[in-house]
Amino acid sequence: MAINCTETPFTCYSQIHIVGIELQGIPWFVGMSLLAFALQIAANFIWLQVSQVSRVLLQYKKTDVRRGKLICKSVGWTALGTTIGILRVIFIIGNNLWLYIVILAGDIVGTAAASYVQSQDEDNTLDVIIKHLEDPRCTDKKKKIIQLLMTHEKRKKLIL
Repeated sequence: MAINCTETPFTCYSQIHIVGIELQGIPWFVGMSLLAFALQIAANFIWLQVSQVSRVLLQYKKTDVRRGKLICKSVGWTALGTTIGILRVIFIIGNNLWLYIVILAGDIVGTAAASYVQSQDEDNTLDVIIKHLEDPRCTDKKKKIIQLLMTHEKRKKLIL
Protein backbone atom coordinates (compact mmCIF):
# COMPACT_ATOMS: atom_id res chain seq x y z
CA MET A 1 0.00 0.00 0.00
CA ALA A 2 1.55 3.29 -1.11
CA ILE A 3 1.25 6.41 1.00
CA ASN A 4 -0.21 9.46 -0.67
CA CYS A 5 2.71 11.87 -0.28
CA THR A 6 0.58 14.87 -1.16
CA GLU A 7 -1.76 14.32 1.79
CA THR A 8 0.83 13.10 4.34
CA PRO A 9 4.31 14.31 3.31
CA PHE A 10 5.65 13.99 6.89
CA THR A 11 5.38 10.18 6.82
CA CYS A 12 6.09 9.66 3.11
CA TYR A 13 8.76 7.12 2.22
CA SER A 14 8.57 7.27 -1.58
CA GLN A 15 9.88 10.78 -2.07
CA ILE A 16 12.18 13.17 -0.31
CA HIS A 17 12.62 16.95 -0.37
CA ILE A 18 16.17 18.26 -0.04
CA VAL A 19 16.86 22.01 -0.45
CA GLY A 20 13.81 22.51 -2.61
CA ILE A 21 14.53 19.50 -4.83
CA GLU A 22 11.95 16.74 -4.85
CA LEU A 23 13.44 13.28 -5.39
CA GLN A 24 10.81 10.69 -6.37
CA GLY A 25 11.06 6.98 -5.64
CA ILE A 26 11.90 4.64 -2.81
CA PRO A 27 15.54 4.16 -3.99
CA TRP A 28 16.16 7.91 -3.58
CA PHE A 29 14.53 7.86 -0.16
CA VAL A 30 16.59 4.86 1.00
CA GLY A 31 19.80 6.33 -0.43
CA MET A 32 19.29 9.69 1.28
CA SER A 33 18.35 7.93 4.52
CA LEU A 34 21.59 5.93 4.42
CA LEU A 35 23.55 9.11 3.69
CA ALA A 36 21.90 10.88 6.67
CA PHE A 37 22.72 7.85 8.87
CA ALA A 38 26.38 7.85 7.77
CA LEU A 39 26.70 11.62 8.29
CA GLN A 40 25.36 11.31 11.81
CA ILE A 41 27.84 8.55 12.67
CA ALA A 42 30.68 10.62 11.16
CA ALA A 43 29.59 13.64 13.22
CA ASN A 44 30.02 11.63 16.43
CA PHE A 45 33.53 10.50 15.49
CA ILE A 46 34.49 14.06 14.54
CA TRP A 47 33.11 15.47 17.78
CA LEU A 48 35.26 12.98 19.70
CA GLN A 49 38.36 14.00 17.71
CA VAL A 50 37.72 17.70 18.35
CA SER A 51 37.35 16.95 22.06
CA GLN A 52 40.58 14.94 22.18
CA VAL A 53 42.59 17.58 20.32
CA SER A 54 41.19 20.33 22.54
CA ARG A 55 42.08 18.42 25.68
CA VAL A 56 45.67 17.92 24.52
CA LEU A 57 45.94 21.48 23.20
CA LEU A 58 44.94 23.00 26.51
CA GLN A 59 47.75 21.20 28.32
CA TYR A 60 50.33 23.47 26.64
CA LYS A 61 51.07 27.09 27.46
CA LYS A 62 50.03 29.75 24.93
CA THR A 63 53.66 30.29 23.91
CA ASP A 64 54.48 26.60 23.35
CA VAL A 65 55.29 25.94 19.69
CA ARG A 66 53.59 22.52 19.83
CA ARG A 67 50.22 24.28 20.03
CA GLY A 68 50.43 25.41 16.37
CA LYS A 69 50.09 21.93 14.91
CA LEU A 70 47.30 21.07 17.34
CA ILE A 71 45.43 24.29 16.54
CA CYS A 72 45.57 23.44 12.82
CA LYS A 73 44.29 19.95 13.57
CA SER A 74 41.48 21.35 15.73
CA VAL A 75 40.45 23.86 13.07
CA GLY A 76 40.44 21.13 10.39
CA TRP A 77 38.26 18.78 12.44
CA THR A 78 35.96 21.66 13.38
CA ALA A 79 35.54 22.71 9.73
CA LEU A 80 34.72 19.14 8.71
CA GLY A 81 32.30 18.80 11.63
CA THR A 82 30.55 22.07 10.74
CA THR A 83 30.21 21.00 7.10
CA ILE A 84 28.61 17.72 8.17
CA GLY A 85 26.39 19.66 10.58
CA ILE A 86 25.13 21.85 7.76
CA LEU A 87 24.37 18.79 5.62
CA ARG A 88 22.47 17.22 8.54
CA VAL A 89 20.39 20.41 8.91
CA ILE A 90 19.51 20.18 5.22
CA PHE A 91 18.11 16.70 5.86
CA ILE A 92 16.16 17.91 8.89
CA ILE A 93 14.66 20.78 6.88
CA GLY A 94 13.17 18.08 4.62
CA ASN A 95 10.68 17.53 7.48
CA ASN A 96 10.24 13.78 7.26
CA LEU A 97 9.53 11.51 10.22
CA TRP A 98 11.58 8.63 8.82
CA LEU A 99 14.64 10.85 8.34
CA TYR A 100 14.29 12.07 11.93
CA ILE A 101 14.27 8.47 13.11
CA VAL A 102 17.29 7.61 10.92
CA ILE A 103 19.22 10.62 12.29
CA LEU A 104 18.38 9.60 15.86
CA ALA A 105 19.50 6.02 15.17
CA GLY A 106 22.69 7.31 13.57
CA ASP A 107 23.38 9.44 16.63
CA ILE A 108 22.93 6.47 18.96
CA VAL A 109 25.03 4.12 16.83
CA GLY A 110 27.67 6.80 16.22
CA THR A 111 28.03 7.66 19.90
CA ALA A 112 28.37 4.00 20.87
CA ALA A 113 30.78 3.17 18.04
CA ALA A 114 32.98 6.23 18.64
CA SER A 115 33.14 5.45 22.36
CA TYR A 116 34.15 1.83 21.75
CA VAL A 117 36.80 2.71 19.17
CA GLN A 118 38.42 5.66 20.99
CA SER A 119 41.67 4.77 22.72
CA GLN A 120 42.40 5.55 26.35
CA ASP A 121 43.76 8.97 27.30
CA GLU A 122 47.45 9.07 28.04
CA ASP A 123 48.57 9.79 31.57
CA ASN A 124 49.16 13.41 32.39
CA THR A 125 52.01 14.65 34.58
CA LEU A 126 49.97 14.58 37.78
CA ASP A 127 48.93 10.95 37.15
CA VAL A 128 52.58 9.96 36.67
CA ILE A 129 53.65 11.67 39.91
CA ILE A 130 50.84 10.02 41.87
CA LYS A 131 51.70 6.63 40.38
CA HIS A 132 55.34 7.08 41.44
CA LEU A 133 54.36 8.14 44.94
CA GLU A 134 52.25 5.01 45.33
CA ASP A 135 55.13 2.75 44.24
CA PRO A 136 56.75 1.25 47.39
CA ARG A 137 60.15 1.15 45.65
CA CYS A 138 60.23 4.96 45.51
CA THR A 139 60.54 5.79 49.21
CA ASP A 140 63.57 8.05 48.58
CA LYS A 141 61.66 9.94 45.89
CA LYS A 142 58.70 10.31 48.25
CA LYS A 143 60.91 11.86 50.90
CA LYS A 144 62.41 14.29 48.39
CA ILE A 145 59.01 15.32 47.04
CA ILE A 146 57.60 15.81 50.54
CA GLN A 147 60.65 17.89 51.48
CA LEU A 148 60.20 20.04 48.38
CA LEU A 149 56.53 20.54 49.16
CA MET A 150 57.26 21.43 52.79
CA THR A 151 59.98 23.87 51.73
CA HIS A 152 57.58 25.45 49.27
CA GLU A 153 54.92 25.81 51.97
CA LYS A 154 57.42 27.41 54.38
CA ARG A 155 58.50 29.89 51.69
CA LYS A 156 54.90 30.70 50.96
CA LYS A 157 54.23 31.45 54.65
CA LEU A 158 57.31 33.66 54.85
CA ILE A 159 56.17 35.68 51.86
CA LEU A 160 52.69 36.18 53.32
